[in-house]
Amino acid sequence: MCLATSFNTNKRTRIRSPEQTIIRDCRLYSQVVKQQENLYNAEFQIQQLERKVARAGGSRSDEETRLLTAKIAGITETLDERVAEHNMLTASVKRAEDDLAAARRRNLELKAFGSDVTGRAQD
Repeated sequence: MCLATSFNTNKRTRIRSPEQTIIRDCRLYSQVVKQQENLYNAEFQIQQLERKVARAGGSRSDEETRLLTAKIAGITETLDERVAEHNMLTASVKRAEDDLAAARRRNLELKAFGSDVTGRAQD
């Protein structure tokens, strides 16, 4: 970089001093640093948004996937136990209903037999 920069203004040549050039360079460097910070912040925000979109789409970390799989396995085991218990209780209720129906039929038969015996005894 040249320490003395000239430019043409109203056909007069003006030469910058080294201090002016250093000040100008410092300002430019400061602007570059600010632009780099802005770029970094923008890229960081884009990265955060990409993570949010991926998570909304169902993407999970390996550890989270492992924990969810373990939780699903536990809940599935509980469900299987409850289904087996439900099936057992349903079968028990069916047996009880069948026994009740058989007892009612037997009761009707005994009542019919009792009234038949009572009718014969009266004759």
